[in-house]
Amino acid sequence: MRYGDDTRKFTIALNPGLKIVNGGKVDADERKSSERAFVREFRDAEDCSKLQTIAESKLSEKAYLASMTEEDIETLGPHYTRLVGKVGEVFRFAEVDMTAPVDVLLHFEAYDGRVESHRIGLNLAVGELRDFCESMFGIPRDEIRLWFGAIGTVFKEMKLDTRKLHSFKMSDDDTVLVNVRADL
Repeated sequence: MRYGDDTRKFTIALNPGLKIVNGGKVDADERKSSERAFVREFRDAEDCSKLQTIAESKLSEKAYLASMTEEDIETLGPHYTRLVGKVGEVFRFAEVDMTAPVDVLLHFEAYDGRVESHRIGLNLAVGELRDFCESMFGIPRDEIRLWFGAIGTVFKEMKLDTRKLHSFKMSDDDTVLVNVRADL
């Protein structure tokens, strides 16, 4: 969450009678979301003393707590208990890495039976892969036909030299067949 989101959410969660924040109305959905965010933030505290310790440790890293006094921090325990009673236990969000892979391990199988494996950047274009295969197998670039596929799938010809490899949805251990054009 961004700093502004945390500040607004925790202000709403800590003040159950609050109806307007910075000129904006607080509706029931926003209040529920704010209360759940507060509980999620401090769920590791099993008792109020641990909650106070966690809050104090966050003073340096969270701007919304920086302005809190010692008395404010002590009141977090009852608020947490009240909110857990209201919204129930809240589980942590799962940490999921959604970043696309930068490179993959591809197995290159030449028409003459040679096999090589290399890590290839997915930002390369098919034409650059063709150049790589030329240097790897010694086949002139203009005579190379590339086919891509995974085990148990239909292989697709990689025709367009400007198409980026990531558009083929390649993953580790996929195969590139390197053939010689028969029409030359």
